[in-house]
Amino acid sequence: MSRPGLDPARLDLYLLAMRLSLVAGPLRLLDGGFPHRTEMRDIAEHNAKEALASLAR
Repeated sequence: MSRPGLDPARLDLYLLAMRLSLVAGPLRLLDGGFPHRTEMRDIAEHNAKEALASLAR
């Protein structure tokens, strides 16, 4: 998304919000009887790590 005039801080915030959503959604599915538990846990863990890494930058 390389366009002049885009606010880099706002883009970082949107990316963080997306990552957090990709943590919360799979965790909600894991609360129920979702059959593919390992995959959902992997998605949540990956996005949690990415969200934390983006905060460290």
